[in-house]
Amino acid sequence: MRKQIWKRLGWSITALEDKKKCFAWLFFFFVLQLILQYYYPMTSDDLYFRYGVEISNKNDLFNYVLHFGNGRYLGNSSVLILVRCHWLRALSKAVIMTAIYGELIYLLDLKNELQIAFAGILMLLPSVKMYAQVYVWTAGFQNYIVPIFLYLTAILCWKKCKEAKENGRKILLGAMIFLTAAPAQLFSENCTLFFAIASVGIGAVEVWKNKKIRKSTIILVVGSILGAGIMTAGPMLLKGDMGGQSNYRKVPRTLEAVFETIYQNGALAGRYLLGCTGLWSIMAILDCISLERLHQDKNRVWTQLRVVAGCGLAGFSVIHLIAMDEIVRPDLPKVYFFLFLVEMGYMIGHSWNYFKIGKGDAAILTGAGIFTVLPLLVVTPVSARVFYLTWFIWLMAVLKSISVEGLKRSLVAIRMLMLGMSAGLIIIALEWNAVDTVRMTYVNRLMRENPERESIVLPELPNSRLLQADADGAYWNYVLHSLGGG
Repeated sequence: MRKQIWKRLGWSITALEDKKKCFAWLFFFFVLQLILQYYYPMTSDDLYFRYGVEISNKNDLFNYVLHFGNGRYLGNSSVLILVRCHWLRALSKAVIMTAIYGELIYLLDLKNELQIAFAGILMLLPSVKMYAQVYVWTAGFQNYIVPIFLYLTAILCWKKCKEAKENGRKILLGAMIFLTAAPAQLFSENCTLFFAIASVGIGAVEVWKNKKIRKSTIILVVGSILGAGIMTAGPMLLKGDMGGQSNYRKVPRTLEAVFETIYQNGALAGRYLLGCTGLWSIMAILDCISLERLHQDKNRVWTQLRVVAGCGLAGFSVIHLIAMDEIVRPDLPKVYFFLFLVEMGYMIGHSWNYFKIGKGDAAILTGAGIFTVLPLLVVTPVSARVFYLTWFIWLMAVLKSISVEGLKRSLVAIRMLMLGMSAGLIIIALEWNAVDTVRMTYVNRLMRENPERESIVLPELPNSRLLQADADGAYWNYVLHSLGGG
């Protein structure tokens, strides 16, 4: 009976060798995320959205979101709701993270436990800055993780629509495509831009290959463009609201300023992407394995160059995590800009190699990741969270290209690594929760003693590198009045 239900819904995963192990990993990942998200503290803008924004009815919510002025209608409104309910925030974030994990397994056709385990581990290993800004910070999560979940859902439904034969199921899947593709555009600017381009690209490729376009593809394109139009219309129609927030992203006006922005943003991109130690380490290992298989291959030199670049990036990534700033004090932007060029060249080389060996999906994903970086080089400001989509696409490329041959004996080690990482993250989250409880008691006591107080110097939480601007007094200036009961 259960198999028939899954089959009717079109979500059968019969391609997996062991469905029980797949669901076991999904369940473990969900429980881990639920524990972590429950104990993560509110930080940065979360505090402002919780204590500094008065939402007494739906009109307050609507007016605030409408007049914020940057088009993040669903992103900002969902943050306002979630920061007011601890369990809802924890549960929704855990469900979405687990859903993305499941979508990766399905869309990439990961067929055994080792691949599934790698996917779970790598999902927990972005850079430290990315972790702080998109996993812990609720505002970052809603604006940069949720749209990825929605767009992946739209792609999954689009893929299933190709296989559907019953008209009723096609209509249901078509509705799901539109209801996920359009809302996915209403969270953050860079996701809106790239998802719209991706949808148009899918439609163009289908027309080019088949000389026609399917209805499901038209729905995907229309939904994405409609959502993007609504998103970008917000700042234009409400220009000037909220003290210039509608002009949050800016493009330089002179050619000299463009080149300077490219240099500065390239250095930042190099810095934030270099922190993704898990990604670079796995890629370096895969390169070394591929080198061992070559003997008289005419492309051996290019493979050796990739191995050198991959191992170099993995090594510098570890140094970056430990003490890059302390070791390279002068000319730090130059170093990171050079490493950024190496990162881009390395990924271009991988994309070209994937095409040559017939791994078209991995090549397209790698190239798409490179493309997502380019527009960010000419806008300000940029931060680690805007490169999360780049890292996520490259993660998909690695999972798509990884071969489990020769790695099957590593399964026990992979399981132990996952358990170790999970235990470490849970301990950190528990530390945050304990100290944050004491700190909020401290803040409330000071406010009771002096209701007119204008600022409070906050004690720093442990492992603060994994938190987004937690001790930034500017955010607390917003909320002191509310905390004082005024």
